[in-house]
Amino acid sequence: MTSTVIGKVSATEKNPTCTDNFIFWLDDNVEIKPFDIVKATNEVQGKRSTTYAIVEDIFHITDSTGHLSNYVSSDFGDITCPPMTKRLGVTYANAKVIKNTHEIYMPLKDSTLVEFADENDIKDALGLNDIKNPIPAGFIEGANSVTVPINLNSEFLIGPEGAHLNISGISGLATKTSYAMFLLQAVQQTIEDAAIVILNVKGDDLLRIDEENPLLRETDKKVWGKTGLCCKPFEKVRYFYPYKNNKDSFYANTVLEKGALTKQVDLGIMSNFIYTYDHDKNNIDLIFSNVDDPSFTMESIINVIMESDEFSNLTWDEFKAKLGEKCSAGTKKNGNVEIPFSPGASSRDSYKNQLITRFLLMPSLGLLTAGNAIFRMNSNG
Repeated sequence: MTSTVIGKVSATEKNPTCTDNFIFWLDDNVEIKPFDIVKATNEVQGKRSTTYAIVEDIFHITDSTGHLSNYVSSDFGDITCPPMTKRLGVTYANAKVIKNTHEIYMPLKDSTLVEFADENDIKDALGLNDIKNPIPAGFIEGANSVTVPINLNSEFLIGPEGAHLNISGISGLATKTSYAMFLLQAVQQTIEDAAIVILNVKGDDLLRIDEENPLLRETDKKVWGKTGLCCKPFEKVRYFYPYKNNKDSFYANTVLEKGALTKQVDLGIMSNFIYTYDHDKNNIDLIFSNVDDPSFTMESIINVIMESDEFSNLTWDEFKAKLGEKCSAGTKKNGNVEIPFSPGASSRDSYKNQLITRFLLMPSLGLLTAGNAIFRMNSNG
């Protein structure tokens, strides 16, 4: 693929080049954008190395002494008046070095030609040729219309190695969620034996992932093709909703509209779940995992609940009733207290409030926030 020369390295007294970055001026007819990858040839003592760099900032400068001069040049601020003084100007960019092919770490010299990196260059610069067990993760598209698919090593994404991914971004735009769903779709399309569990905290937004998105345009679907993936709904999806004693909602505690819920019931992909006292009493400490407990008061309370025979063989309603008795005023005088509190009325009241808030006011421990659901998708349906 033919490379395109776009400018030359510029080293000045105040802005010299260095091993980490350099500045280059641009041809007047060239368009670039931040995060484009460029390359330049570095020659030292007969050795040649290709320096790859990523564009960070783009500037335009003229020989004007200041903005006031430019204002005066346009007949004191007349936007319809052409400038009376023609300025000399140049557009230049700051680029950060990301790789040298032959370990020549000398700065680029002034007037060295700078070119757009082609597809093979970008793969070399980013180490994309060495990705094993690839899972599509997106693509890079440069100002020179070069598109390069980006892959991740599945062993570091879903195991057995790192099995971790951090997605950063601005809150509230749903871009992090969208990218996470894209990666999960990539996992389902490329890994045959992968099971996916999603804990939904997005209301009903993620309760239709087995359906076609009517808002997708053909241009959006073509973008997926650049990654090597098909734009389609998730397959073999099952929805698990927390139980609610309401036959009209199919006993599901969810904000999903009844029509969509009915469709899931007809397709046999919807189920309910509930936490039972016998199976989950020993996990109630998870409800208080974010409670500040410097004197281990809450821990001692939970230990009593877990170990005392008085809290065995109950239902959740019976448990809440008994817990209410233990937290009521005057129980200490009657000698009925089995739940210890640290000294001090304020501490006692604080932990009583925690218990009352998290247990006594809950309709049922089996019910979660409306709209929550657990999904499971695997190769066996």
